[in-house]
Amino acid sequence: MRQMARPIAASSPPRPKTADRSPVLRARRDLLLAAIRARAASLRPCVPADAAELHVPVRLHVLRNGPVKSVEFPGEPPARELRDCVRRIATHWSFQDVELPADLELFATLALSPGAWPASE
Repeated sequence: MRQMARPIAASSPPRPKTADRSPVLRARRDLLLAAIRARAASLRPCVPADAAELHVPVRLHVLRNGPVKSVEFPGEPPARELRDCVRRIATHWSFQDVELPADLELFATLALSPGAWPASE
């Protein structure tokens, strides 16, 4: 006797929320965020001395072996000088110290202000 196939539900189960992700995925995300924060200090020369804190949304295309392939500015792009400076510096970043599963697109909003980091960085 053949079994009847069960009817398929009309809606799929909800996607897991960020909090429900595995500890490995959360740890990898935290490492990437820490790596971006560490590299953001190199953007200090891009911020005009008289500027207040600037929020710059970026999309970084990072290759699996670490180098940043390109930098894009979603939404309203920043002033040309800031955009060119951020792109010039960020495309020299490398994430070789972070194990990447594949080529990635990283979205971040960089909060940049003059004098936010020690001059030694």
